[in-house]
Amino acid sequence: MAALREVSLPDGARVFAVRPQEVAPLYQQVQEYFRHGIGVKTGDVVFDVGANIGLFALWLRRTAGGQVRVYSFEPIPPVFEALRHNAGRFDPENWKVFSCGLGRRPGTATFGYFTRVTAMSSIYPDTSAEAVAALRDTLLRNADQWPSGMRWMRRLPGFLLRRCVDRVIRWAFVTERVECPIRTVSEVIRDQNVTRIDLLKVDVEKAELDVLEGIEPGDWAIIRQVVVEVHDLDGRLAKVAALLTGQGFDAVEVEQEPVFKGSEIYNLYARRTAGGTPA
Repeated sequence: MAALREVSLPDGARVFAVRPQEVAPLYQQVQEYFRHGIGVKTGDVVFDVGANIGLFALWLRRTAGGQVRVYSFEPIPPVFEALRHNAGRFDPENWKVFSCGLGRRPGTATFGYFTRVTAMSSIYPDTSAEAVAALRDTLLRNADQWPSGMRWMRRLPGFLLRRCVDRVIRWAFVTERVECPIRTVSEVIRDQNVTRIDLLKVDVEKAELDVLEGIEPGDWAIIRQVVVEVHDLDGRLAKVAALLTGQGFDAVEVEQEPVFKGSEIYNLYARRTAGGTPA
């Protein structure tokens, strides 16, 4: 089990992490979910699927002034330990954590745990030459959006920059196989007696459709807002948008974060604005 480290957030709060260098960019990224009318308030209930170490839940506390009921799900054991410690430190009463992934059906699954970049861990890991090339091209295209730890590379000549980026990606693409339990959203709703979900946030590295298809038809009505990172593989972005529209979400917006411009990665935001119900 990886040793946990403590890292300071911009507001001075100290959080537990597996890879300290991930904390700053991830803390910035989770703030992107609060766009296109997505928001939370005191008393809301949130499902945080793909929680990593819990930075999204911590941002919720800051924006809503605490007293938000959060259910966080993280399958990778070392990362879950950081999540568990953070929940215990900041809000053990209202922040519940689950050592599992969410999917279409209960069971177990083999994950690829990216030990050097934990946020890339996935049930569908891809470390192929094609994946390296796609990520390299995205990074080079959006170099002005790089996190501070990488910006020094932009001073390199083009041929060296390309080679250096390739080297960084291959360094990051080191994985371990980890067996993890899988549950479904609907199973957790029943088990925890959840009567409403004011925000369902899903960031699960290519397993987003699995999570959404694990919601039984009768449970969609209790979900008010959804924000999901979508990898647009085989028309998945259109499938997710159609699924949510069919379930009564009448305000659906799609955009890309600046660092992912031109890639397959999108954020989708969905809300019920007129009391929409499933079609």
